[in-house]
Amino acid sequence: LFPSHDITATKEIETTGKTDTGVKSDGEVKFQNKTDSDIVLKAGTKLTLDDPKEELVYELSETVTVPKRTLVSSAPEKYTFGEEVGKAKASNTGSNYNISSGKTLIVSGHKSTELVATVSSSFEGGIKKTTASVDDKDLTNLSAASLDEFKSNFKIESSDSKVILKNSQVFSVTKETFDGKLTEPKDKLKVTQEITVTSLAYDQNEALSFVKASIKSLIPDGFELYGKDLQIEFNILGNTDKTVLNSREADAQLTVRSYKIPVFDEKKIKNDLAGKSLDEVQSYLTKLDNVINYDIELNYNIPFVKNLPKDVSKINVTITRQ
Repeated sequence: LFPSHDITATKEIETTGKTDTGVKSDGEVKFQNKTDSDIVLKAGTKLTLDDPKEELVYELSETVTVPKRTLVSSAPEKYTFGEEVGKAKASNTGSNYNISSGKTLIVSGHKSTELVATVSSSFEGGIKKTTASVDDKDLTNLSAASLDEFKSNFKIESSDSKVILKNSQVFSVTKETFDGKLTEPKDKLKVTQEITVTSLAYDQNEALSFVKASIKSLIPDGFELYGKDLQIEFNILGNTDKTVLNSREADAQLTVRSYKIPVFDEKKIKNDLAGKSLDEVQSYLTKLDNVINYDIELNYNIPFVKNLPKDVSKINVTITRQ
């Protein structure tokens, strides 16, 4: 018999992941073209702060065309650099991206001898906030913790006829739902699991019959089991390389506790006692194994006659098992 139980369990834990949220700072950058050709900078072009102590990267928010330089004097040669201003924003959130005007930026793909970028309007508004969030470890740990807690608290009662085998339960999570998604900002995470529990059980009456039939050959001649105190116990051996445990079968150890008692042959006792004196009867009964007490009752009153009848039909033997 494999009784199955479908149960819902829930558990909640604090999340351990971190999520950064905030605002990216923005500002304006003035470009100076030192070449004889216009330079087109597409939106998204990276601009890096020229500072070896801190690597801050910004991106152009729009496409900017920086005109070529203009010759203003030939003797000697003198040029006016082409200039254009473009809007840019920080590549990440945080107040450390808030920098003042006058800072020099390095334009990706261009040398400083060709193109110079200077912060013309301070970068402002950068804010960074770190909050708790859901990560993959939270999902894994919560799922396992919920199932472990359910296992430790799970109880199932045997009935009068069906006995559940200890440690035979097989737990399967058939469905689980989390109240938060991966990377979602959340302080606590909750899971709801649908768990199927399958247990092995045996029929008490069938087991007793099986035991009695199986151990008959182990009982010495002249003895029998005292069924009143017969106890049986099954213990699951678990799932190992040499043993099996699943929802259909299991290796188990069977322990039987009982008493063997002599088989008293009432007919033989009558024959042995026929014609015996009371002293001989007492001596005979005393020597019988496992006799706790006995009582002799004579149903006739003949003077000087203290013997049992020789006719066995007039002798009654009653055996009571305690």
